[in-house]
Amino acid sequence: MKIASYSNRTGGFVSSNSGVIQNCYTDAKVKHPCNAAGFAFENSGKIEHPVAKNQTYGKENIAGFCCRNKGDITESGWLLPKGGIKKSSYLDSALAVEYERYADIAAKLKLGDAWCSAAQEADDSLELNESGNTYVFAKEEQKRSWVEIGSAEELIAIAKNIAGGDKDASDAYYKLTCDINLHGKKWFPIGLTDTTPFTGIFDGAGYRIHNFKIQGKGLDFAGFFGYIKGGYVVNLKLDCIADAHGSNVTGAMCAVNDRGTIVNCHVTAKILAEKTCGGFVGKNTGVIAKCSFVGAVARAVSPIAFFLPFSALLVLLLSIGVGIVINRFLSSPWSPEIVDPNQRPVVDTGTYTP
Repeated sequence: MKIASYSNRTGGFVSSNSGVIQNCYTDAKVKHPCNAAGFAFENSGKIEHPVAKNQTYGKENIAGFCCRNKGDITESGWLLPKGGIKKSSYLDSALAVEYERYADIAAKLKLGDAWCSAAQEADDSLELNESGNTYVFAKEEQKRSWVEIGSAEELIAIAKNIAGGDKDASDAYYKLTCDINLHGKKWFPIGLTDTTPFTGIFDGAGYRIHNFKIQGKGLDFAGFFGYIKGGYVVNLKLDCIADAHGSNVTGAMCAVNDRGTIVNCHVTAKILAEKTCGGFVGKNTGVIAKCSFVGAVARAVSPIAFFLPFSALLVLLLSIGVGIVINRFLSSPWSPEIVDPNQRPVVDTGTYTP
């Protein structure tokens, strides 16, 4: 692997991990010219039992599971169906898990109770057992006062209060009471910066927040959660679009998980990647368990690059138009026209009287 610039680091699940990731799953089509991996671009922590499905596309520093590993990766890997792509096209060919049936994967990676054994035995799919992985808090935590969230307005207000430096709002315990549709709104991250992080508990209770866009422009940390510091996020589902253009760190669930805990959370998203970007989390130094990301992660396109072909076409059309106008001005406005081809000229033989 070339020691190239790592200003852009893309992972289907996480860009950088120095924490613990256990029993997680990604089914992400990852496409980037360089520095991209199906699960984690770089790892200096511990990764146990995760699986990366789908394919990673690129030209330089491309891996099916992990590009740079200085930590521990055990019983994990990227799936390679029999007769699929060549292992040699990825840097981490040793982490390829060749299989004919899904049951083969469960046996090779020793996948336990966190996974749906019934689906594996029927050879239908490989997926996590969402209902069996529900995170349940201790009795002491359940007795605390919980803030219930039942509308988009309440959710947006909480994010703004935390960003404004409200310490009580940051430390509070929150619980969803229903699915929330944000109606295509641009999302304002919960825990906007490292100085105003989310430090409390957010229990999704199995509900889904959907139909919103994470816009990285102007943000250091772009995600549903921007910066989690020692907090808990559990039992939450997200369905969104994320554009990392302009952000330093991006992840659909969370940009930076700083010693926090994320359990039984699932994301479906399309992400335009730039700089440090992961499908689920950008940077992780905490614990992530029994979570999944399904979708696509591809390179973010600059607005200038997007409009460049249209600009070139516009210039061409204007040039043609100007050429036509100039040609009209320089040419004679009169064109000779034959009225009668058989007519002969009249010769004047007499005198002319005015």
